[in-house]
Amino acid sequence: MEHSDSQSFYIISSLGYLTTFTALPDMFFTLLNSQDDVNTFIQSLICGNLTNVETPVVFHQTEGRVMRDFLDMRLLSAYLISSRVKNLFELNDVTGWTVYPIILYDKKGNEINDYYGFSVTGKGGYLSDDKQSYNVKQWDGSDIFMVEHNIIVITTRVMSLLKKNHVSALEFIPLEKWFKVDLS
Repeated sequence: MEHSDSQSFYIISSLGYLTTFTALPDMFFTLLNSQDDVNTFIQSLICGNLTNVETPVVFHQTEGRVMRDFLDMRLLSAYLISSRVKNLFELNDVTGWTVYPIILYDKKGNEINDYYGFSVTGKGGYLSDDKQSYNVKQWDGSDIFMVEHNIIVITTRVMSLLKKNHVSALEFIPLEKWFKVDLS
């Protein structure tokens, strides 16, 4: 897809509020003895490559209490999304994402419904060898896409949609703030 001058890209990131409900998959703790296995598992969740992942993925609360539309897994660059965000993306034909089934429990063992695992299927390619710039020609045209292995990027349209619908606790960082964006 052609990058137009009116198209901007934004890295999404959790604001990391300590009050936000956070959860980790049980499998994370099972695999902790092998860093390679943990990384492979988390990448599978983030990118929607669930062929070797047993679903539904079971999550347990680790911190926080406030249920938001995006629940993060802290430093893992992975998210759970509410059914509200899922429906918002579906109704607006947002591309480059999928969900996977989860079972989510709070600290007391109560099941929490209406959340899904969030995976990014849109492809954005890689940063330059020196990690200083990004060439837009690598982008597959998806509304949501991944650059490198864990940088989630959205288009202006998705950022506006999220803001308009008051999806909170997310930060939208212009891609140009972190990397030189090469349009050639």
